[in-house]
Amino acid sequence: MNKIVLFRLTSLALLTVFFLSETASAQFDEIIVTATKRATTLQDAPLAISITTEADIEQLQINDVLALQNSVPSLKINQQQFANQNTFLIRGFGNGANNPGVEPAVAISIDGVMISRNQSALGNYFDIERVEVLKGPQSTLFGKNSSAGVISVTTKKPENEFGGRIEVTGGDYGLVKLQGSVTGPLSDKTSFRISASSMTRDGYTDNLLLGTEINDRDRLAVRGQILSEVSDELTLRFIADYDEADEKCCTATHTQHGPIALGLNQISSARQGVTTSIVNPADPYSYNVYLNQDPVADLENYGFSLHAELDMGGMIFKSITSYRESDHFVFGDVDFGGYDVIDNGITDEFETFTQEFRLESDTDGPMSWLVGAFYQDESIDHDRNVIYRTDAYTTFDLLLQGSNTSLAAVAGGVGAGAVATLSNLSAANQALSGALPAGVTLAVPVTATQVGALLQGVPTGNGAAVDALYAQVAQGIITATQASFFAPGTGLQNELFTMENEAISLFAEINYDVTDALTISVAGAYNDDAKDLTANVTTDDAFAAVPFFLNPATRSLSALQIFPPFPNYPSSTEDGSFSSDDITHSFKAIYDLNDDTTVYVSHSTGFKASSVSMSSNVAVPPGAPFSSERYSARPEDVENIEFGYKRTFDNGFLNLVLFQQSVKDLQDNTFVGTGFILGNVEEQTHEGIEIDSLFYLTEDLVTTLSASYIDAVFTEWSAGPCDAVGLPPASDNCPLRDPNDPTLGRQTSISFTGLTPAGVPELAITASATYNFDVTDSIGGFVRAEFVYEDEIQATNNVPSEIVSRKVETLNASIGISDENLGWNVLIYGRNITEDEYPQTSFPVPGISGQYALYPNEPRMFGISIGKKF
Repeated sequence: MNKIVLFRLTSLALLTVFFLSETASAQFDEIIVTATKRATTLQDAPLAISITTEADIEQLQINDVLALQNSVPSLKINQQQFANQNTFLIRGFGNGANNPGVEPAVAISIDGVMISRNQSALGNYFDIERVEVLKGPQSTLFGKNSSAGVISVTTKKPENEFGGRIEVTGGDYGLVKLQGSVTGPLSDKTSFRISASSMTRDGYTDNLLLGTEINDRDRLAVRGQILSEVSDELTLRFIADYDEADEKCCTATHTQHGPIALGLNQISSARQGVTTSIVNPADPYSYNVYLNQDPVADLENYGFSLHAELDMGGMIFKSITSYRESDHFVFGDVDFGGYDVIDNGITDEFETFTQEFRLESDTDGPMSWLVGAFYQDESIDHDRNVIYRTDAYTTFDLLLQGSNTSLAAVAGGVGAGAVATLSNLSAANQALSGALPAGVTLAVPVTATQVGALLQGVPTGNGAAVDALYAQVAQGIITATQASFFAPGTGLQNELFTMENEAISLFAEINYDVTDALTISVAGAYNDDAKDLTANVTTDDAFAAVPFFLNPATRSLSALQIFPPFPNYPSSTEDGSFSSDDITHSFKAIYDLNDDTTVYVSHSTGFKASSVSMSSNVAVPPGAPFSSERYSARPEDVENIEFGYKRTFDNGFLNLVLFQQSVKDLQDNTFVGTGFILGNVEEQTHEGIEIDSLFYLTEDLVTTLSASYIDAVFTEWSAGPCDAVGLPPASDNCPLRDPNDPTLGRQTSISFTGLTPAGVPELAITASATYNFDVTDSIGGFVRAEFVYEDEIQATNNVPSEIVSRKVETLNASIGISDENLGWNVLIYGRNITEDEYPQTSFPVPGISGQYALYPNEPRMFGISIGKKF
């Protein structure tokens, strides 16, 4: 760890404590959290938690989980290709996007209901009480998909008094947001709450080819609740929700054009009669793109949950039953240019049932306990197609020309080999092959070398008649073969996968007060996960069907075989069943130094079940060795050691955490230019320090400081991503298979052991200050500013830092005024006021080697919100 930075952060925290604890007079209200599956105060919970309150969400206009990351330095959310593809990371650990068979490592819980996939939790934030971000493995209490942490969202409950609010927001890019809620009694013991939100906004990116806008917003969400105190002992809460999005997302802009892209731009632009098909020179933050087709995202999520709580006298029984469905369709021009190379459509359907039972103690003795069980039954249907378009042939031909060959030459080699193979078959077998015209027989055996020479005008020595026939047959095969390579309409026709997933978790926790100051907490869980899949993939890729790998002279061509034949299953070699289980634990010793200060030390483990690649990218080039291990990634094994210091003051709090977190067999789903490859990082270790604080400097001025410093390293990763084609820059090229013989091509991976993982900032800080003021006895206001900082890092493991790096220096601010008596409030806000520019993530462009793109952050946006409470 960088000791200078660590020293500065720690010194800053301690000086802040010394100064602020002596100067302020405002009283700090305790914050209630449910991170331990029981209601407790933030300062009493012995783990690292960051809280985003209702006031934070409203004042900073945090519309969804993507905007939440600005307020939590340890949380990162990478927006990727489509609106439903995001990767959530806590402390730099996380995965789960771009493949429905890869479950997330950061779990999302909404009112205690575990959401199995990140893409099902992207709706608008409204009527939210708080959001808790739990850092580090939480598998013992939250199950298999929380090996990196948990985002726990708590919505507002129904109330017994009638009331509500309505709010309208307008802003840049035609933003119109309407949201409101109403609550009240249905009877003496039953109340309701209905909340709704609608948000539309024009796109902030111009598609210059079509004259359209992308990265718009069009979202609708509604949630209804009924809360009933059936008796003094029994409480029931029913929640039903629905949300939808119909958007053109997401913006991907080029950061570098390689020679293939520039050559293709010239040819394609001339064909289309336009000046250019790309922004050239590349300008990733111009928010201008050229696309043949706008991206499409049609998302729908809905479900219900029933929560029961029964006081059994000394014990409380809780039950949460939920059922959810998600239907997603996305489509995009995934060559990310105005040329017409390739497009991609995906349909995903999720059906998820969960049941959780918990029994917990409710006594005042020195021991408290909790036992529980969780069950999940999920069905997934996935279908994807990736289709070659008009410019696909030109693209790959340009790519081969860089290696002093061409698709025509490759087709010539295929034709020569085919004639040689046919000529060595019997006449009957030649007829059965269907490769020859009716009545034609190649009677004289020849070699591929002879046929190749014949096509160059060199006789085979078998006579003019034989040569003429063989040349005619060869040319016919060559013509047909060349026409079939990357032909429009071919490609990945269907990628049909189904998954049935059952998971159970049995867990227990015991807390014992050894003394008035010392508490020992021990928790354990057994997690079991079973997945049964079917794969029915149909490819139509003539170039990818040729066994180039078997010939050392043509092996390098296999790097360009995008959709080779897929080994479907169940089959004789793969039954499609994948299972994993583990026992996790958490041990904590909590010691109260005094009434205001607590320290704790903990050792915990985490578990992430085996993931299965529901993708055709599992396939290998024909003739290459194949292992069924490519179908799946091994389960993750997480270990976390943590020391925490929590100090409460009359005017605020300071929480400090030191941690060392390592993951063995970290699941990685990296895009390598031709597809996503699922595998495991043998071990990755992060150690660091986190600070969360809130202080009232005066009765009217409150400040927050959250910071994290993370020293991350690939402890061992023997198969990291690299460029198998070998285009500039050389820093990301895969090693040659044989340095003395470049014709053998390059390896497909490289060791990353000892390197720093991309996308994990060493230092991240979020600081805010809010000043509250009174205008009259009933009218008050506030001014708030938030600054977000992340130091410069490599954005993505498979894109060199000299091409794309990331540094964040963003300022958000708001000013508001409200009338307590009349219930009116007005808020003016600005996000990214500094017009900061940084990538969310980056990638090599599919099929266009040497070209790189990134997903830029949102530009500066201002808005005004007017609300009324009643």
